[in-house]
Amino acid sequence: MATNIGLDDSIRSIVREVVREEIRAALDERGRLGARNANQRSAADASYVSIARAAQLAAVAPGTLRRWLKEGRIPTHRAGRVYRIAMADLETFLRAGCSSLVAKKAREILDGRH
Repeated sequence: MATNIGLDDSIRSIVREVVREEIRAALDERGRLGARNANQRSAADASYVSIARAAQLAAVAPGTLRRWLKEGRIPTHRAGRVYRIAMADLETFLRAGCSSLVAKKAREILDGRH
C-alpha cells in the first residue's frame, strides 16, 4: 500500500510539472504569435476585437468568453449594439487570469476533485 501512495505522489508530481511546462509553452507561443500578428495588422484593427475573435485568440468557446465578460473578468466596450474587447485587456487577462484558472483546474483534476 505504501508503494502505491509513493507511486501516486510521483505520478502527480510528474503530471504537475508537465502541465506547468505545457502552460508556459502555450503562453509563450501565444505571445509570439500575437506579436507577429500585431505587426501585420493596422493599429485600428489591433486595438479592439469582437467577442468571437477574442474567443478564438483565447482558444475558448465564445460562450466561455461571454461568461468571463459577464463576471467582469475582462472589461468590455460598446460600439453601438456590439461589444468589443481591447486587445491589451485580453492579453493582460490571458497572461494573468487565464493561466491561473487553467493551473487551478489542473490541480483539481490531479487531486481528484473534478
